[in-house]
Amino acid sequence: MDNLLLKPIRIVKRFARHIQSVIKWLPTIWRDEQWDQIYVFDMLAKKLSLMESFYRGSDSMRADGEETADEIKEAITILNRIRKNDYLLVALEEFDKKYPEYNWSSWMETDENGYLKMDKNDTKDQKIMLKKAYKESDDAETKDLDDLFILLRKNIQNWWD
Repeated sequence: MDNLLLKPIRIVKRFARHIQSVIKWLPTIWRDEQWDQIYVFDMLAKKLSLMESFYRGSDSMRADGEETADEIKEAITILNRIRKNDYLLVALEEFDKKYPEYNWSSWMETDENGYLKMDKNDTKDQKIMLKKAYKESDDAETKDLDDLFILLRKNIQNWWD
């Protein structure tokens, strides 16, 4: 008789957990769009954030829950850099210090690679520094993407309770 009572209680508890999950996810789902990778990263960030909280909480049964949460936090940190997407701004810091009065408004068109076209009046030094900044920006973003997916590939199948 006790087992007959436990099954409906488990069903109600599971239903309540699922409702809580929908409520937690609703803002992320609401902002979702189909045209850009940032929305995939937003979904992944939300999932990893919920998992990190779970492993740091009292519901986790893992003895190494904090270690698992730390691994997930590392992935979230990388993911947040990718989502922030300020690689070019960081790479241009040296250029901006050297040329604080640079006319960025002249950069309205993109070249065949999707980069903003350089101003015809740019000096040789400016062109070199800008190309260097673009490369640094691309390299930093590629490294973060590689680091994130290597970390996920290495650990994600171990992130279960």
